[in-house]
Amino acid sequence: MRPYLGTGERVFITIGKYQRRNARIKEVQRDGSVLLSFSTPTALQAGTAVVMELVADSHVLSYYMRLISFQPPNQPVIRLHRFPVSNQNRKRTSWRVPFSLQTGIRTQKTPHFLGAQFCDLSVSGARLISEVHFPTGAKVEIRLPIPEAKEAIVGATIRRSSSTPVGQNPFGQELYEMGLVFEKLPSKTYSDLVHYMWKSVRKHYGEQLRQTYMANSRSARSQSIDFVDFEIPIPGKEEFWKPRF
Repeated sequence: MRPYLGTGERVFITIGKYQRRNARIKEVQRDGSVLLSFSTPTALQAGTAVVMELVADSHVLSYYMRLISFQPPNQPVIRLHRFPVSNQNRKRTSWRVPFSLQTGIRTQKTPHFLGAQFCDLSVSGARLISEVHFPTGAKVEIRLPIPEAKEAIVGATIRRSSSTPVGQNPFGQELYEMGLVFEKLPSKTYSDLVHYMWKSVRKHYGEQLRQTYMANSRSARSQSIDFVDFEIPIPGKEEFWKPRF
């Protein structure tokens, strides 16, 4: 499955309350906007939400866009741009790192946590495997076990949830995958999370440098270079990373 768009490809678009219609990509511009060949007798306004769907390799790729401009009838072309603040946009908005610790998840009205496990983690959200299916839009609380920091219980909203099981645990219980976005994190929790992620990125970056050196350097067999202490600056917890809400 490929994530990019190509000139001349056929797509389906849903504009506001109007039904799904056909369109064709005329041009993909460098600023992230897309020109579509599309004609409609309805007057469209800039800022209108548009859902664009591309069928590729038996998968449907959904792009949540907004209308920038609509050309006159003699030039039936509309220009779209990604709409990052749309409530329907389920793409992660920040970089993530692998994270596989056990956790617990519950609805905000349930006193007991249910078993779950992290798949990856970012400063804005996470991907989990849970023993229970939660619908999209559900308000939940999860335990956030940040290494070398105090565990916190944070609120989150389910943005994406698998409707069918993705596997089973050793006891035969079905597991469901979900993506969630954190609500406002406490200042200390946010600071600890950012600091941990910088350390994780630093560690993996150093390992990539070591592997690249070993693969490309002629003197790699005769020299031993330690990349563990490779100096990549890590922002301080308190000085540089203040929560921005």
